[in-house]
Amino acid sequence: MNKVKPKTEKEVNAEIAKLLEIRPKVRRWSGFGADHWKQIDLQLRVLREEIDDYDISGIEDPDENSVAYETLQWMEGRDVDASPVGQWEGLWKP
Repeated sequence: MNKVKPKTEKEVNAEIAKLLEIRPKVRRWSGFGADHWKQIDLQLRVLREEIDDYDISGIEDPDENSVAYETLQWMEGRDVDASPVGQWEGLWKP
């Protein structure tokens, strides 16, 4: 059984700062019409604890629901493929 180790306030604040830095550099629209900036804004809301698991469950758009839920899992220290910022790798210009 994996032990869950939630992220520290310092780690969460660093992730917020990185998301704010890359947001304007990320391509706004996906090839399928998904709004990447809206998804990043959702990640920021999760990291700032403005929305929780219950709120996320009410998000009907599957892409937005997924990105918000993965951010929550990252915060909780659960196994996820990438940090919130890492999810945008390759979609922004330095």
